Amino acid sequence: MTTMSLSPDVAALGWPSRYPELFADLTDAQARSVHNAIANGVLEGWEPTRADVAEQCDAAAGRIGIEEIVSRARGGAAARGHAS
Repeated sequence: MTTMSLSPDVAALGWPSRYPELFADLTDAQARSVHNAIANGVLEGWEPTRADVAEQCDAAAGRIGIEEIVSRARGGAAARGHAS
């Protein structure tokens, strides 16, 4: 894993500053995209966990694909007792 250094303006955003280790290998564009996606979800009532943020970072970095994201989402919904 190559560790990149985020620009100061991106590193200061809420989610990258909260979990810098999760954002360490993302580009500025990827980190900003993840931050914005999470921030939008929070506005809709989502309360992301560290694991949720890690999953978003993994998706942005290309470490997991859409099939894995859908599988995890279905597994989470089943665990919470929601139909998938």
